[in-house]
Amino acid sequence: MEIPSRALKRRKLGTAFLALILTASVTGCKSIEEYFATINVAGGLDSSNVTFYTRKSDLERLYSSDSASELNRRIHSDSNSIERPFYSISSAPNPLPFFENEGFFRYMRTSFSLNSPRTYRGTLINYPDDGRVTADPQLSLFYQLYPLPDLLGRRMEFIYEEYRAYFTLYFPYFGAENWYLAFGQSYGQSRYNFDLLERNYRLASVVRQWTPVYMVSFNYGYRLGKFFPKGLLSNTYLFVEISGDARSIQPVNINIPRMDGLPSNRLYASMNYARIGIRKTISLTNERVEPDRKENNVGTEEEIEETRDRPPAIEKKPEKKPESEPTKSRKDPESDENSDPDQDSYFPY
Repeated sequence: MEIPSRALKRRKLGTAFLALILTASVTGCKSIEEYFATINVAGGLDSSNVTFYTRKSDLERLYSSDSASELNRRIHSDSNSIERPFYSISSAPNPLPFFENEGFFRYMRTSFSLNSPRTYRGTLINYPDDGRVTADPQLSLFYQLYPLPDLLGRRMEFIYEEYRAYFTLYFPYFGAENWYLAFGQSYGQSRYNFDLLERNYRLASVVRQWTPVYMVSFNYGYRLGKFFPKGLLSNTYLFVEISGDARSIQPVNINIPRMDGLPSNRLYASMNYARIGIRKTISLTNERVEPDRKENNVGTEEEIEETRDRPPAIEKKPEKKPESEPTKSRKDPESDENSDPDQDSYFPY
């Protein structure tokens, strides 16, 4: 199936934008290895839901009787939440490249994340239509504007599985010794599988499809290592995260015709989740400790750099101590010639 030119342009634009963000984030660092030298491993409880909807046409918005919050979209799925364990791997929030922690930019951080897969099972309601068949154009339009109630309309079962990799810009980011508070905007890619079944018959199946995503999130964490300065919990945070899709750039890649044979509206998926868990900071590189630093306790790295910049000190040779005179005095021949024979001894008698 050929992808429409507009959708193809959006996909290329999203991919190029993501590549630009990745390049700009890594360029300012000394190396990619240094950027990912410290990672965060998180796990806990995840409460999430997925909502499937279609965007209304101008005519549907004109004659719609829905609330103002649903004026531009029509919901096609039940609202239910699923609680399950989760895990994620991310790089530790790093300062922006080139700017580091100077001035205004100290309230910004960047990070890469990879989420664990999520699987949703539910009911799709009145998609692509409510199931009524008519050859009358007026009735067909009326059925699209006013579908049957959810209990009487067409129902399908869906299985939706997806996981995400994304880049997050935290702004503002407030951090202290034992806590942090941040608002994030995430840009990335979602890989999903989607199955649609009606009366045990598979109507559509999508496997290993990619779509760009844009999310907003709120994050708060408190350091448990405050109470456990040594051991496994030394660099561990108890955190709360609330996130949701702010916009779906790409629809789900399915195409099911309506009962009257006309093409259906594109189907979109939106996810929201709340998490509570524990995040552990792990260093992947071990600093090499020199033996003389460890034994002699030279000092911090800043002091070592200062001492390296100083010119080498001139070593002073130790002064040689005069040799101790022997117990027996040696006679000087010159002194013997000039000396008085009568004064050879200490007592002249």
